[in-house]
Amino acid sequence: MRIKAVLFDMDGVLVDGKEWHYEALNTALRKTSLGVIKKENHIKIFDGLPTKKKLDIYSETTPLTKYQKEKVYALKQEETRNLIKKYCKKNNIHVELMNFLKKENIRTACWSNAIRTTMEEMLSRSELLSYMEFLISNEDVEKPKPSPEIYLKAINKMGIKADEVLICEDNINGIKAAIDSKSWVLPIRKISDVNTYNIKKAIKKIENNETDTKLINNN
Repeated sequence: MRIKAVLFDMDGVLVDGKEWHYEALNTALRKTSLGVIKKENHIKIFDGLPTKKKLDIYSETTPLTKYQKEKVYALKQEETRNLIKKYCKKNNIHVELMNFLKKENIRTACWSNAIRTTMEEMLSRSELLSYMEFLISNEDVEKPKPSPEIYLKAINKMGIKADEVLICEDNINGIKAAIDSKSWVLPIRKISDVNTYNIKKAIKKIENNETDTKLINNN
C-alpha cells in the first residue's frame, strides 16, 4: 500500500487560527450587544464548525433575528480578516514539509469549514497556498463536519482510493468525519505536530502495515 496524498485541515493544523475565530466571533457578538461564548463551551460545542452553524447553535439559547445573524456573521468575517493580517505568517517547518511531500510526489490539498476567501488569505500569508492542488471550503459542500462529505469530495476529486490518503485533523468533529471517510487519520494536537518527521513516521507505519487501525498513533 502506498500513500498518494496527504490532506490537511487548515485551522489548528496548518494555521494556528482557532483562537482567531473564537476571538472574532465574540467581538462580533459584543458589537451586536449579545452575550459572548465561554471558552470551554466553544471548545466543547462550537470548535471546527462554520460560523453560520455556530450561530444556529447559539440561537438555541439566545434567540437571534435574521438581521442579527447577518450582522454578527458580517462582523465576524471582518474581525477574522483583521486578525489574519495581524498574526498570520510563514511557518518554515510547514514549508519544509510541503517541499518533502512534493519531492516524494505525494499530492496535497486543504479544506476548512471557513469560507474560501479566508482560506486563501491564511494560506497565502503562510506561504502554503502554492503547494495545494486545490482547496475545499464550507461553500463547496452541503454538510459541514462532522459529515465526511468534505473529505469524500477531496478524495473523489483526486481520483484515488480512501486508503491511499492520510488526513491530518485536530478537532473531534474533523477526526470523526475523517474516520468516516475510511481514510487514514493522523490526529494533530498542535500545529507543531505537523512536521516532516511526524508525517514521514505516519506514512511509514501505514505503508509497512505497522498499524491495525485507521487512526494513527505516532507515539
